[in-house]
Amino acid sequence: WVADLSGGNREAVTSVFFFESAFDAMAFYQIHKAQLDKNTALVSIGGTFSDGQITGTMARFPHAKAFDCFDNDLAGRVYGLRMMALLENIPMKISKTEDGIRVEAKGKSFVVNTERPLLALVAEHLIIRYKMGQWLPPKAFKDWNDCLKYRKTPKKEYILYRGRGRDYNNV
Repeated sequence: WVADLSGGNREAVTSVFFFESAFDAMAFYQIHKAQLDKNTALVSIGGTFSDGQITGTMARFPHAKAFDCFDNDLAGRVYGLRMMALLENIPMKISKTEDGIRVEAKGKSFVVNTERPLLALVAEHLIIRYKMGQWLPPKAFKDWNDCLKYRKTPKKEYILYRGRGRDYNNV
C-alpha cells in the first residue's frame, strides 16, 4: 500500500515514510498532515518485511530519503535495522538478546538498546551515510494508530489504557 502525496510525480518525492500497516500510515498522516508536504510518500509493508519492498519503493522514488516509522516493539526495531542495512548496503546479522538486539556487521558485534535511536547507536560502531531517518511513535505507544486513538479518546477514558502496560498520561 502506497500513498503518494505528489500526485504521481515520483521525481518530486523527497521523503518516504515506512510503516508496518496502512492503519499506522493513515494515523501518522492524520497526526502530522500539517508538517507533511506534497513531496511525501507513505508506505505500508503489510506487516511483513521484505528486502524487495524497501529497495523497490526507493527505486520508485529515486530522490527520496527513507524514514523508519515502524512500531515501538522488537519486530519494529528489527525492521528498522534491516531497512538501514539495505539502504546503507551493509551486510548485517541481527539477533535478539536479553539486553536488546545484537548486530554483527563489518567484523564488529554490538548490542543495540531498543530504547535509544537506532541510527545514533549504530553510528557509534559503523560508518553510515544516514540515507535513512527515524520518526517513531512516542515511546508510550506501540504504534501510530495507538497514538491517534489516544488523541481521540475523551480524558475520562484515559485510565482504560493503563491496563495495557503503558502510562498514556505521560505523553
